[in-house]
Amino acid sequence: MSNAQPWQHSVHRMATNIRHRVLEHTIRNDGGYLSQACSAAELFAYSISAFCAWDRSASHP
Repeated sequence: MSNAQPWQHSVHRMATNIRHRVLEHTIRNDGGYLSQACSAAELFAYSISAFCAWDRSASHP
């Protein structure tokens, strides 16, 4: 990931945090959708990141 753009680092970090939170939730609740959440972490992180970037650009013309 050394050639990645700054937004890629942000998405990767966000996805890692999602996985950690899902793992904690799964352990605390003795079950959960760990595999599905881990599989979707990058997609969700990218979607949130793109929405936040769009929201910032839309609110400050």
